[in-house]
Amino acid sequence: MRGPDGVPIGKLRRIKISNIIVYNADPAYTCTISGLPGNPIEEIQLNNIRIYYKGGGTKEQAEKDVPENANNYPEPGMFGTAPAYGLFVRHAKDIKMDNVEFNFLEPDYRSGVLFADVDGIDMRDVSVQRLQNSDAIVLKDITNFSILQSKGIEDQKINKTKSKELK
Repeated sequence: MRGPDGVPIGKLRRIKISNIIVYNADPAYTCTISGLPGNPIEEIQLNNIRIYYKGGGTKEQAEKDVPENANNYPEPGMFGTAPAYGLFVRHAKDIKMDNVEFNFLEPDYRSGVLFADVDGIDMRDVSVQRLQNSDAIVLKDITNFSILQSKGIEDQKINKTKSKELK
């Protein structure tokens, strides 16, 4: 970690992002919420968001393992191209999404959303464009997940899963 010795890691929590429309977004800059192992980002709300990415993600990018980069300054692109084109969330707690939509303009083989090491995900009215054989949402090491009233995705609640893909 960067900073003087003995200074504890701070907290990032209680953030609300609303009423955003993005068109023709660069696919190398997936929306990212990433804490650190044992230091999750907490209580994030995403509401009324529409993002249209250029697309072009490959099957190889969809399989990518994202490095932690704990000593780097948080900035766009610090993880490289993410395995999800729309939203990548790792080491987080209590994520709420309502009326959120991820689309691509050209085919993209990555999932739209990937959650890893997250406790508490509530999704309602979420739309994720995907190719026929691609996943809409990928879950890795997740507890307390629910999705309701979302286009093309069955309502479901999951208490705990090591790995699951939602089509």
